[in-house]
Amino acid sequence: MSGDADLQIRWEWLSAPEVRAPELKATWAHLSIVAGSDCVTLVEDRESGSSRRSIFTSLYPLAEWVAYNWWFLKADSRPATALSRLPARYDALWSGYGERYRARHGLRGVGDGFLWPDLFIMPEGDTARIIWAADRGSVAEERPVRFLTSGNVSIDGGLLTQRLANFVESVIDRLREQGVGETPLATEWASIQGADTDEADFCLAAARLGLDPYSEALKYSDDIVRTSDQLSDPDLLGDFLDVVDPDKIAATLSWVSAVKGEIDNLTSRPSGDVAELKSLARPSPKWNGLRPWELGWAQAQLVRNSMGLGHEQTFEIERLLTDVTRPTNTLGIHALGQLKDGGLPLLVVSHRQPDSSKRFVLARALWHVLWRNTPTFLVTSAYTDRQKTERAFAAEVLAPAQGIASRLVDDGVHSGLEDSALVELAGHFRVSTLLVQHQIENQLIPTW
Repeated sequence: MSGDADLQIRWEWLSAPEVRAPELKATWAHLSIVAGSDCVTLVEDRESGSSRRSIFTSLYPLAEWVAYNWWFLKADSRPATALSRLPARYDALWSGYGERYRARHGLRGVGDGFLWPDLFIMPEGDTARIIWAADRGSVAEERPVRFLTSGNVSIDGGLLTQRLANFVESVIDRLREQGVGETPLATEWASIQGADTDEADFCLAAARLGLDPYSEALKYSDDIVRTSDQLSDPDLLGDFLDVVDPDKIAATLSWVSAVKGEIDNLTSRPSGDVAELKSLARPSPKWNGLRPWELGWAQAQLVRNSMGLGHEQTFEIERLLTDVTRPTNTLGIHALGQLKDGGLPLLVVSHRQPDSSKRFVLARALWHVLWRNTPTFLVTSAYTDRQKTERAFAAEVLAPAQGIASRLVDDGVHSGLEDSALVELAGHFRVSTLLVQHQIENQLIPTW
């Protein structure tokens, strides 16, 4: 599940005899950034009123910012998770909420007195989200150039890493060619490139916790190493690190260990249905290129069709999993599940909640059972590509969009849908009204 956009960073070196700092002078350039098909650096010159697709700047500060925030740009999905909980989602970045993320994820955190586009890089698992906004209001009036475009694209995480690394290395090569001595950028990049596997794994784990690997993470180093040893499966480890409070790592690991031990001692009911569904859960060539949530919808439709369920029939998720509740103080972990040979999957739910909410957690767990080859898994609050897929699967398998549409009397549905209608639909499918509303907004309104 990779993003379909690209990030192109292009430049042309320029002479800058008036610039004094050697690293800035050596890397003076025309800079153009294109995300997807949009030019991020399209600007209007206030004095002349003309527009151009590049900016005049030194590339050294940007390269240094990339290097110093390398691990965050690769692995820190916590900002995406936090923003996903807000009604405005990524638009909240420009309502003051984004200031907390600007230093590590926003180009205007680069500083050094240069004018940069208001662009954020937000990891989302296998992909990264690139979001930027045009200058408006007082910002546009105060600056000699005004950035003109806004956009939001998804890019494959590996491709983003390659593009950023090539940029940093090109700047370092330029410094070397121009006879500039050792710089903080070259030192930092050499440290990153020279990291062995254990050090790189530690840095990525720290970034997933939202911690600077070289400073903030040091007091948690024992906990991080213990977590990596105890949760050896990469998906399980990553899901844990993406949501756990660093101060609660030890307590949450103890909860995981305890509930895994309890699951080992539980007896599960036989389940031929799950085994049959798992045998049918095979990717279709038609799914190539689908976005994460579209993939989840397609997988859910395959499961419902395989079970012979009509669009309006209630999905009896409780028949396919066995669950118990064992509270934990880590809000980001919703459940831990484990497959049992020949039996129903067993799920330990971490918080007591209404039946409609628990059914959604169970349905997300079913996605892991059917579509992932991992015996132990977590259901969490993270907002990576995988979580987008499992959430979409859960929503569609429990309350199919076509089933909702067929039960709606008024085709003019939007936020004005009567509360009583939402409650009736939610009651029929045994889900929350919020889930029904999301299904309507995500799948039905765009087609009406």
